[in-house]
Amino acid sequence: GIAGIFTGRSEVALKSRKGLAKLALQAGFPLIPIFCIGNTEVYDVCQDPCGILQTVSRVLRVSIFLFWGRFGPSPRRCNLYAMYGRMVVPQKTCEKPDQKAIDALHEELLHGIQSAFELHKAACGFPDRELRFV
Repeated sequence: GIAGIFTGRSEVALKSRKGLAKLALQAGFPLIPIFCIGNTEVYDVCQDPCGILQTVSRVLRVSIFLFWGRFGPSPRRCNLYAMYGRMVVPQKTCEKPDQKAIDALHEELLHGIQSAFELHKAACGFPDRELRFV
């Protein structure tokens, strides 16, 4: 998201986005927690100390930033890793799930992403990286 571009940290904007959990409860399909790491190494981003680009990006709801890679806009060659967690299966399905069930499944999904990240980050070359849900 926008915050991750400007900070270079592993931040995932999923804390309040629970639509996927609601759909899984309605349709009964399982969710597979996944997180990709290494994408912040592909490009360098101009750090705006005044925060102007970040503010404009938030207002326009589109990411505006200056970046460069290996040769200008060409990305650097680096490894990208996908980390998979245990499948999260809804216990029961219903047409209109209550908020408690949505919250529980959403927390289970976030926990799965966090667990996969913690389990594999060192093997992927990012032992000190932390994952935050915003």
